[in-house]
Amino acid sequence: MHDEERRPTANHLPLDIMTFINRQDERARFADCVLDRGDRTEPRIILVSGGPGSGRTTLAVKAIKEHVARSGTADQFDLLHFRVKGSGPRSTTDPEAIIDQVLADLGVPQGDEPGGLPEKHRRLRSVTKDRRVVILLDDVVLPAQVRAVVPGNPDSLLVVTTAEPFSSLRDQRPGNVQVLAMPTAHVVAQLRAELQDDRRVDAEPGALWELARRCHGLPLCATVAAGRLSADPFLRIAGLVEEIKQRSSLRVLGAGEDEETSLKAILDAGYDGLDDAAKLAYRAAGLHPTPSFDVWAIAAAIGVPAAEARGVLALLCSAGLLTRDTRMGGHRYGINPAVHEHAADAAQREGNRAERDSVLAGFAAYYVHAGLAADAVLTPRWQLGTDFERPPVLDLPVFATGSATGSAGDADGPDARQWSGANIQAIVALVGPSRGGDEPLIGTRGFAAAMALATDGYFRGTGMSPDRQLLLAAGLADAENCGHVRVQARIRNQLGFGCLETEDWDSAEGHFTGALELSASDGDGPGQGGALEALGILAGRRGRYADALAAFDRALPFLQAMGRTRSIALIHLHRGRALIGSGRSAEALELLEHAWEMLRAERERGRPDPVNEGKVLLSTSDAFLSSGTTAAAHAKAEQALELFTGQGALVQRGQAFEALGRSAPTDGERTGHLRSAIDAYEAVGNEKAAQRVRKLLDGR
Repeated sequence: MHDEERRPTANHLPLDIMTFINRQDERARFADCVLDRGDRTEPRIILVSGGPGSGRTTLAVKAIKEHVARSGTADQFDLLHFRVKGSGPRSTTDPEAIIDQVLADLGVPQGDEPGGLPEKHRRLRSVTKDRRVVILLDDVVLPAQVRAVVPGNPDSLLVVTTAEPFSSLRDQRPGNVQVLAMPTAHVVAQLRAELQDDRRVDAEPGALWELARRCHGLPLCATVAAGRLSADPFLRIAGLVEEIKQRSSLRVLGAGEDEETSLKAILDAGYDGLDDAAKLAYRAAGLHPTPSFDVWAIAAAIGVPAAEARGVLALLCSAGLLTRDTRMGGHRYGINPAVHEHAADAAQREGNRAERDSVLAGFAAYYVHAGLAADAVLTPRWQLGTDFERPPVLDLPVFATGSATGSAGDADGPDARQWSGANIQAIVALVGPSRGGDEPLIGTRGFAAAMALATDGYFRGTGMSPDRQLLLAAGLADAENCGHVRVQARIRNQLGFGCLETEDWDSAEGHFTGALELSASDGDGPGQGGALEALGILAGRRGRYADALAAFDRALPFLQAMGRTRSIALIHLHRGRALIGSGRSAEALELLEHAWEMLRAERERGRPDPVNEGKVLLSTSDAFLSSGTTAAAHAKAEQALELFTGQGALVQRGQAFEALGRSAPTDGERTGHLRSAIDAYEAVGNEKAAQRVRKLLDGR
C-alpha cells in the first residue's frame, strides 16, 4: 500500500549459473516440499543433500529463485546465503555467529543480549516475524546450526545443503531433496553448453562422451573440464581424455583455479576433519578395488567388529565422502569414482606399506570366508577346506535364505546370490592384475583358488561368463602352485561344466578326465565320484546314453560312501535323464520320483536345494513329454520355472522356458515361451543354446 516507504530487502544469493542442466526431478521435488505445508505454523525447512561436487548448492540457488518467482517478486523477500563449513569471509560453524550474520544482513543493529544463543534466537524470530525470509545455509554439518536460524514468519523458507539429511531434525519434518550424480547424457549437455563451440564438440563426439563419463556425474568436474578446453583452443577433447586416463580424474579435473571450491580442496577439507578411525576406513575404501562395498568388508579391512565399522562409515557418510546404498538393506556403501581416487591417494600418501598390506589381507580373508558361506547357501554340496584361517576379528553376514529377487529371508542379512552378484567385480579385481601393474592385487597363495571355489554356486546359475573364466584360470594356476591336488580336481570339474554350458564337448571331456585322474592320484573318493558323474552327464549330452549309465554306475559307490542323501538323489536324477534319452520313460519317471522324494526329505530336515529340485521337475517334464503326457509335462515345467526364478538361476530359467515351449498347448504360447528361453540364454551369453531354440522356433 505504501511502495514509497517499502524497506530495502537483502539479496545475497549467488548469481544464476547460465549452464544449469536439467535436474528437473530434483527441482520438482523442491517445489513439492515447499507446497507441502499440511498443518504447519512454522517456516518450511528443506534439506538438499549430495556429495562433494554434485551441484547441490547450485540446485538450491536455482530452486530458491524459482520459488521466489512463483511466489512474488524478489524485492518481497530477504534472500540470505551463508557458507557454514569451509573458507571465506562468510564462513562459520558457530550457531551464535550465524545468527549475528543473519541479523546484520537484515540491517538489525548488533546487541550484546544476555542469555547467549537462546536469546539471540528469540530476537531473530522477533525480527523476522513480519518479513518473508529465505535463508540458504551451505555445507551444514550440525543440526544445531539449522535450529539456530529458523525464522519467525511461517511464509519464510530455510534451505540447507548438507552431505546427508539429519535424522535428528525429524521433529521439524523437513523436506528432503537428494542430489545424485548426473547421468552421462546430462554431463554431455553441460559440456556443450559451457564450451559453446558446436563445431569443436561435433568433431569428436566419442571423445566428448568419454570425457563426460570421466566426470563421474559431477557438475563441478564438468565445469573444470570445459574450462580447460576453453582456455586452450588447441587442446583436443581426446587429448584431455588421455591426460585423465594417465593422471586420474581427480588430478586433472579435481583442481580448479578457485582453490577454495575445487573438488580436491573440498575432499581434503572433509578428510582432514575426520578422526583417526574414520581416516583409516576412508583409506581402506580407497584400497578397495571397486567403488562399492559392504560394512563387513571395511570392518575386516580395519580390524574391528561390524557394529563399530558401521558407526565409522556413518561418519564418512555425514562428511559426504560415502553414500549409503539403500537397495540392499543398508549394508552396502558407495563412493563416487573421483572420491575413490582421492581415498586411494590418501592411502598411498598417509598410510604405510604395513597398513596397506593389512587392509588387503582383511579384504582377502573377508571375501574368502563370506564367499564360502554364501556358496554353502547357494549349493549345499560338500566343500573343500582352504588355507585361510578365520581371523580373530571377522564378522560375516548371516545370509538370508529367501529368493534372489528380494523375498523375505533373514531380515538382518543379505541374500546369498545378491551378495555374490554385488561383490563379484571386487573379487575378480582382487584376483586379477592390480591397478597399473601385472601382478594380482592380492597375491596370497591360495586366495585365487579359494575364490574360484567360493563363487562356483553363484556362477552355476549365471553361466560361463568371462569373469568366471578368469577366476577359474587364476584359481587353477594358484592351486597347481600350492600343490592342492583336490582343489585342482574341483576346479577342473568346474571348467568342464562351463564347457558343457557352451556345448564344447571335447574341452569338457578333457577337464572331467583330468579331474578324475587328479582325484584318483590323491585317493579322493568324493572327487572321483564327482568326476565320473560329470563324465556321465557329458555322455548323456552327446546322446551316448549307455555310456552315461555306465559312468553313473561307477560313480555311485564313491558317492554312497559319503553318506549324503543329496548326492544319491542327483545320481538318480542323472540316471533318469539317461533313461529318457534311451526311450525308457516309465523307468525314468520312477527314478525321478525317488530323487524328488529324497530332496524333499532334505528340505524337511532344513537342507533345501531348490535349484536341484527344479532340475528334477524339469527332467520329470521331459519324461512326461516323451511318454506323450503333454499337460503333465507342462505343469512340471511351470513348477520348475518358479523355483529357478526364485533362485535367480538364469541358465535353468532358459531351460524351463524351453520345456514350456515344447509342451505348450497352443502355437501362441509355444512362441512366447521359446522367445523367453532365447532371452534367458542371451542374458548369460549362451549363444549356442539361444541359436538352438531359434531353430526350434522356426520349426527346424
